[in-house]
Amino acid sequence: MSHREAFVTASEIYEMGVPPHILSLWLTNDLIQVVHKNKLDRFFWKHEVEELIKRYL
Repeated sequence: MSHREAFVTASEIYEMGVPPHILSLWLTNDLIQVVHKNKLDRFFWKHEVEELIKRYL
Protein backbone atom coordinates (compact mmCIF):
# COMPACT_ATOMS: atom_id res chain seq x y z
CA MET A 1 0.00 0.00 0.00
CA SER A 2 1.37 3.40 -0.91
CA HIS A 3 1.57 6.20 1.60
CA ARG A 4 -1.37 8.02 -0.05
CA GLU A 5 -3.55 4.89 0.00
CA ALA A 6 -3.37 4.85 3.81
CA PHE A 7 -5.35 8.11 3.94
CA VAL A 8 -8.75 9.30 2.75
CA THR A 9 -10.16 12.79 2.38
CA ALA A 10 -13.57 13.91 3.58
CA SER A 11 -14.83 13.73 -0.01
CA GLU A 12 -13.61 10.14 -0.31
CA ILE A 13 -15.32 9.28 2.99
CA TYR A 14 -18.59 10.59 1.57
CA GLU A 15 -18.03 8.45 -1.54
CA MET A 16 -17.59 5.44 0.79
CA GLY A 17 -21.21 5.99 1.88
CA VAL A 18 -20.73 8.09 5.00
CA PRO A 19 -23.14 11.06 5.12
CA PRO A 20 -21.56 14.42 6.05
CA HIS A 21 -23.52 14.66 9.31
CA ILE A 22 -22.19 11.26 10.41
CA LEU A 23 -18.59 12.32 9.76
CA SER A 24 -19.28 15.44 11.83
CA LEU A 25 -20.64 13.30 14.66
CA TRP A 26 -17.57 11.05 14.56
CA LEU A 27 -15.30 14.12 14.73
CA THR A 28 -17.34 15.77 17.51
CA ASN A 29 -17.28 12.60 19.60
CA ASP A 30 -13.53 11.99 19.03
CA LEU A 31 -14.15 8.71 17.22
CA ILE A 32 -11.92 9.89 14.38
CA GLN A 33 -9.11 12.44 14.15
CA VAL A 34 -7.78 14.61 11.34
CA VAL A 35 -4.32 13.17 10.66
CA HIS A 36 -3.13 15.85 8.24
CA LYS A 37 -4.57 19.08 6.92
CA ASN A 38 -3.51 21.30 4.05
CA LYS A 39 -5.10 24.34 2.42
CA LEU A 40 -7.45 22.18 0.34
CA ASP A 41 -8.49 19.18 2.43
CA ARG A 42 -8.36 17.14 5.62
CA PHE A 43 -6.95 13.62 5.68
CA PHE A 44 -8.01 10.70 7.86
CA TRP A 45 -6.63 7.19 8.38
CA LYS A 46 -8.46 4.91 5.93
CA HIS A 47 -8.39 1.91 8.29
CA GLU A 48 -10.10 3.98 11.03
CA VAL A 49 -12.84 5.09 8.63
CA GLU A 50 -13.38 1.50 7.47
CA GLU A 51 -13.67 0.33 11.08
CA LEU A 52 -16.22 3.03 11.92
CA ILE A 53 -18.25 2.14 8.83
CA LYS A 54 -18.33 -1.51 9.94
CA ARG A 55 -19.28 -0.54 13.48
CA TYR A 56 -21.87 2.18 12.88
CA LEU A 57 -23.27 1.97 9.33
